Amino acid sequence: GLRDMEEFEIRLLDVIAIVRRRWIQVLICTFVGFAVSATLAFTVTKTYRVETVLIAVAGQQPSISESLLGQLGGLGSLAGSLVGSSSSTQEEAIAFLQSRTFTRDFIVQKDLLPVLFPDAFEESMTQKQARSAELPTIWDGVMRFEDDVRKVERDRVSGLIRFAMEWNDPQIAVEWARDWVSEANTRLRQRAIDEAETNIAYLENQLELTSVAELRQAIYDLMESQIKAAMLAQARSDYAFRVVDPPMMPDPDDFVRPQRVLYILIGGLFGFLLGTAFVLYLDRHRLLRADRA
Repeated sequence: GLRDMEEFEIRLLDVIAIVRRRWIQVLICTFVGFAVSATLAFTVTKTYRVETVLIAVAGQQPSISESLLGQLGGLGSLAGSLVGSSSSTQEEAIAFLQSRTFTRDFIVQKDLLPVLFPDAFEESMTQKQARSAELPTIWDGVMRFEDDVRKVERDRVSGLIRFAMEWNDPQIAVEWARDWVSEANTRLRQRAIDEAETNIAYLENQLELTSVAELRQAIYDLMESQIKAAMLAQARSDYAFRVVDPPMMPDPDDFVRPQRVLYILIGGLFGFLLGTAFVLYLDRHRLLRADRA
């Protein structure tokens, strides 16, 4: 209790006294910490953030009224599922934008492994290593993108999506951000077209199997909604995501890492703590030698 607090205060006062007595050594260590951290802060590779603002506009199919579903009878539930699955919803589109499958395809399409892991591939070329097992894999590339490169932040109130690429070359980051969104739109648009065409083929088959006039008319209406959906997808290049604010090239000094001031402060603090520990060790060593003497 109180005795422990008094002993702690005495020890703390002892430490302060030792630091004041050997302040030059502490100051030198602090200065070295500042110098090392400053050197790292100004020499480490810069990382730039290129951001584009999107809004999910995944095409929704024309709604099928309850009366139409009622006319379809037993096909009603199936018709509802056809309409619902004929295009990606906004949630599905956002999930696709950051999916590992799409990330893998993007890396393969652009052959990005040598770009993501330049040191490994340069070393491989230098040492003429032929075994692919020694090189980073596609999975390594996907993990690198997820952890360090691609950033997705969604504001559920406004619906805006901040999609960013962080990389040491701002020009490459701009290219990746632009191409990523463009390719996602292309993939999702083609998926919607394929699903609509599959649904139309199915409905045409059902049309041949029925002779009930009301049911045939309902199927025609449903086919019309699918045709409109396919036409909408074909006509819109920004089928799933509309770019509100396109990616822009940042200035050379507009980097997100390293945070130089933070680096230097942490380095100075570490130097001070290391210097304090060093002078405490010296003082303890001096006392031990005095006791032995």
